[in-house]
Amino acid sequence: MKKLLLLSSLFVLSTMFCYAQVDLDPSTFISFTIRNKTDNSKFTVIKPSSFTSVKYIQSNSQIKINFDKNVIKKVKDSVKLKLMATLIDTKGNERPVNVFGFVDVLKNQVPRSDPSSPEMYTYTYTQKYVDGADLQNTEIDISSENLEVGDRLKITVDNIKGNSAFVMVFQVDDFGWTGGPSSGFAWLKTPGSGDNGINFQPAPWVGYSFYLKPSKGASVLQQIFVPSFGPEASFVEVNNHIYVGLGGQISIFANTVKFSYGRLLSYESQTSYFTIGLNFVNSIQSLSHLLKDK
Repeated sequence: MKKLLLLSSLFVLSTMFCYAQVDLDPSTFISFTIRNKTDNSKFTVIKPSSFTSVKYIQSNSQIKINFDKNVIKKVKDSVKLKLMATLIDTKGNERPVNVFGFVDVLKNQVPRSDPSSPEMYTYTYTQKYVDGADLQNTEIDISSENLEVGDRLKITVDNIKGNSAFVMVFQVDDFGWTGGPSSGFAWLKTPGSGDNGINFQPAPWVGYSFYLKPSKGASVLQQIFVPSFGPEASFVEVNNHIYVGLGGQISIFANTVKFSYGRLLSYESQTSYFTIGLNFVNSIQSLSHLLKDK
């Protein structure tokens, strides 16, 4: 009986100890809000995981660091945070970044012996340790850092009282809504058949497409099924005459398969038409982005 009570007590104490350790892990009371500076109405909230993970951001993003006050109230006496943000370019060069309330960075230009040589800088910084009771939400603004695709932002958060830490890595990627010229080849059909219509005649087309370029973090299905859409002009030859049609087009399956609907301007009282075909330009862009770094 005494052994059973002893084992039960040890189990309760170990459970309480593990729970306390989890509470002291900064990942339990920190989240990140990612906002594109060109569109403040859209944002994404990210919770850190127990292991290092990579999230994708744009070069003009703002990253807000949020502290859960309800959790911190319970463990504030056991929290003292050290937070560091480092930019790492594609060549592996690192430099610190300002984090209000945690890190102050001073950028120093290196004197140049040759005025035509590129500018070079060194970076010095001071770091603060913040007690749990004094934690305030802060942010990292990288929009003025001239980042390129592939550059990374590494954020390390360390609770020096709880002997626990986590690392978040954000990588710059080229994604979001964009647009550009598009063109391809399709087969055009009008109502009717035989001499009363056009039955899937070859029809090259040009247009302008708007499409959402997914990030590398998107799933393959997300990247395949994001459509593009926009206006188009189709050209079809009937009885040695070239007819022009204007309409709208949409492309799916990684922007490879294109459908459109519109009207032929000078063919039998501007009859309507339908096409199915290929979107050469957008499909090449989508497939190259899909296959890159996979």
